[in-house]
Amino acid sequence: MTFPHLLFFIILLPFLGALVNAFWGKRYLREPNAGRVAVLFAAGSFALSVLAVMNLAQMPAAQRGVGIVDRVYPWIYMGRFQIDFSLTLDPLSAVMILVVTGVGTLIHIYAMGYMHGDPLYSRFFVYLNLFLGSMLVLVLGSNFILLYVGWELVGACSYLLIGFWFERVSAAKAGMKAFVVNRVGDYGFAIGIFLTFVAMTMALPPGAPIEMSFRQVSEVVAAGAVPMITVMIICLLLFWGATGKSAQIPLYVWLADAMEGPTPVSALIHAATMVTAGIYMIARTHVLFDYATPTIGGFPVVALIGALTAIFAASIALVQYDIKRVLAYSTISQLGYMFLAVGVGAYVAGIFHLVTHAFFKACLFLGAGSVMHGLHNEVDMRKMGGLKRYMPKTHITFAIATVAIAGIPPLAGFFSKDQILAHAFEHGTSGKILWGIGLVTAFMTSFYMFRMYFRVFWGEPEIAYGQAQGGDPTVPHQNPADHSPDAEGHDVGRHSEAVQAHGHGGGLPHESPGNMTGVLWALAILSVVGGFLLGFPEFISHATGLPFGHLLEGWLVPVFHHGGQTGHEAGHLSLAVELLLMGASIAAALLGLAAAWALYGPAKAPQFRSAQGLERTGFLQGKYYIDELYNAVIVRPGYVLARISDGFDRYVVDMIVNLTAFFVAFWGEVFRFFQSGYLRWYAWGMLGGATILLAWFVFLS
Repeated sequence: MTFPHLLFFIILLPFLGALVNAFWGKRYLREPNAGRVAVLFAAGSFALSVLAVMNLAQMPAAQRGVGIVDRVYPWIYMGRFQIDFSLTLDPLSAVMILVVTGVGTLIHIYAMGYMHGDPLYSRFFVYLNLFLGSMLVLVLGSNFILLYVGWELVGACSYLLIGFWFERVSAAKAGMKAFVVNRVGDYGFAIGIFLTFVAMTMALPPGAPIEMSFRQVSEVVAAGAVPMITVMIICLLLFWGATGKSAQIPLYVWLADAMEGPTPVSALIHAATMVTAGIYMIARTHVLFDYATPTIGGFPVVALIGALTAIFAASIALVQYDIKRVLAYSTISQLGYMFLAVGVGAYVAGIFHLVTHAFFKACLFLGAGSVMHGLHNEVDMRKMGGLKRYMPKTHITFAIATVAIAGIPPLAGFFSKDQILAHAFEHGTSGKILWGIGLVTAFMTSFYMFRMYFRVFWGEPEIAYGQAQGGDPTVPHQNPADHSPDAEGHDVGRHSEAVQAHGHGGGLPHESPGNMTGVLWALAILSVVGGFLLGFPEFISHATGLPFGHLLEGWLVPVFHHGGQTGHEAGHLSLAVELLLMGASIAAALLGLAAAWALYGPAKAPQFRSAQGLERTGFLQGKYYIDELYNAVIVRPGYVLARISDGFDRYVVDMIVNLTAFFVAFWGEVFRFFQSGYLRWYAWGMLGGATILLAWFVFLS
């Protein structure tokens, strides 16, 4: 079943939902109807996405590679430059729209409970719907120009959502930081698109239209019509943009501060959708990266940056106390894993991890939001502990997602992470080094995730409000009279004596409402079965006869058949090596669990936890002081330059303009004397002029 412009309606519905709430949400719909409208339009987009993917699945594999093209209307036609507003659904964009609309709808449902009572309730869902539509433009666009439009729209929506509680200075600054850092990356991305246009202008025959579609650019590059050095520069510029949007070194600094936004924002934008835009873009333009892979010392640039980002961010997450910031640095690390995959040509493995990460990281973020909801917006893990007694549903789902991201079989994260490591190992000597970095990162991931899990749900809180003065000066809010706003923008205030021992205020911990925990269960189930259903290793199926297979590989083969590796079997590893690599991956995850149990397990007293030397490592607590370095090298000199520019503009440029205006006004007043409008003055002027001319000629002759 299909109908005209099906893809366009997938995009249109979220935008319509945003318009409805923008015009009628606050005045007429109000809470909870504004949320219901947003959920309805998001769910409608998901239903149409399922329908479109079913239509695509019925096509032969060769035709699926071309996909379903929806040419909505001619957009920009200027000579050879002919850009259509055209949408394409192929296997890659099909995976993306199912993740975006499916997980996005679940997060919309969760947000109805989480944002209950917020005075800007309807506005929040306007932004949420707007973001959903913008992300769909990004992944369904057929050409670079439409991709760039979606790219910028999600950046603008991210700014609005991160700084949603704009009354707080910290939230406003976080939104601005995200916007500015993304602009740095987008600058390189835009130059890459301009250079692509120039390359297409020179490569195509005279008179041939320049459509800037992914298919046209890929065919021209694959035919060798563009010099390799040009393609390499284009790839570096595109990757520059990806480092900003997907928070990689050196443009990762915005994502941790983005936790100032509401928790559903963290789950939607910074776990499941926007931050994966860079991964999608590289996968979409994989022909360019396969043709001219940029390298540094034999290491593919994309894979090297991804691996370094993965281990760098994981090391910071080891010692964080803010529950959302641990997850933020975890997201940066997992995005590094995805870049490692696409950097070595394992595009299916990268997309596979993108999908599983959307499941378990959204579950973790929303689980953290459920904990905060039950603890009246507390985020400091040192003030948590024993919550499994009060929040059993949140505890179970959080535990499932923790096991999944740690890479412990048989949950989803194990399958996708193992395939990334195996592909890296296949990539020569440099690949084995990258594999080692990835394996160490896997150990660290397991450690910091179980550290968080044990701190939050087991044992007893380490710190309570009302603690005697003279405690650890690094502990925030030790003073019971402290009224500093927490990370969600609400004033924590003085805690009652009844709950000081537990380390949170406003009453005993409580489980979240059903619309929040129901979403957690759905994401937890996906975290369990996602690996089996989408990417079960073929070599295990062949060896054991299990009725599972790498479904995602078969689905994406028509997209990536031009180059790169498409699945776990693309390399030439023997069965013994495959099993050894899998065993090493499992061992790293289990060692991380064992280390976290030894240091933070239920048997450990809170005093022991607070004495851990690792958590007092100033370099890690300071996040390597990168933000301070950027402030010293970029931000403060920028302020100084701005003040100098302001002084130059005020005292030089303005002075020149004002003097020019004064000169014109002065001489205007002078000449105004001769332009009185009286005829006798004009007659005397004509007589005087004639007399002067007559005298001139008389005396000269």
